[in-house]
Amino acid sequence: MAYCNYCGEFNTDDSDFCKRCGKMINNTRYDYNNYSSSRDTVYVGNIRRCPVCNEIVPNIATVCNSCGFQFNNTLINPTLERFSSKIQSFDAQIPTEKNDIYYIKKKSKENKPSGITIILLTIFSFLTLFSMFWFIPVVFIYIILLFKQPTNDKTPPVLTQSELGKSNFIENFVYPNDSETIIELLQYIKNKIRITAELKADKDSLYWSNIWLNKAEQLYSKSRVSLGNDTIVEQLYQDIKSLHLNYLQNYKKYLFKQRPFVLVKFLSGLAFSFRLIFIIFSSIS
Repeated sequence: MAYCNYCGEFNTDDSDFCKRCGKMINNTRYDYNNYSSSRDTVYVGNIRRCPVCNEIVPNIATVCNSCGFQFNNTLINPTLERFSSKIQSFDAQIPTEKNDIYYIKKKSKENKPSGITIILLTIFSFLTLFSMFWFIPVVFIYIILLFKQPTNDKTPPVLTQSELGKSNFIENFVYPNDSETIIELLQYIKNKIRITAELKADKDSLYWSNIWLNKAEQLYSKSRVSLGNDTIVEQLYQDIKSLHLNYLQNYKKYLFKQRPFVLVKFLSGLAFSFRLIFIIFSSIS
């Protein structure tokens, strides 16, 4: 029997045109005797085997666990290649943008006290000016600044356009749910956090360490839903968390070293407030 590809009508073997729709019939013939209503099985993906011992090996393996044969010419995951190439393009533009005058001016104002801080210091100076124990609150604030435990500051620093684009790209990058891609991306993030931890501990490096950690948490949460408890994913995620915690310890040391500078800024602002009040009272009197 010959069947029509357009309407599905069965025709005689010698038919050239469909008797229902009139379309031309191709040479495909259908055999009722060999017809089966069972569903066909379709295999998705490739099975990798060792060329020496023929054992099945994982997609990310570079050495056969059975015979020790090393695999050459392993292909890069296309998702990871697309992700890393985009990150590299952002990184290539960042140094040039950091030399921009507008960025330098904006960055220089990052750690300056805000207008609210100056107003509060002025009020504080006014209240303590007429007190014979004015030095007590100053010493109290000094103790707070000295012994206050540093926190994980998540407020973003001043970013260039490429840094902002890089941050948004990392947060919104869509990836497939297969184990190979998730594992390779987690390995990539692990290396990135390790590199970030080797840089100077400051607000910028803390920001990027948090960005990479958030992406790792996103990958880990999605892998738990789609893959279950994968031991490789679990180990990589724990390594990433450990690297980030170690970096936070270095960041706390950095904040501890910055405390004297914070105190100097506070005392400078306090002295400025006293001088401002003195000038106001002098002009009045």
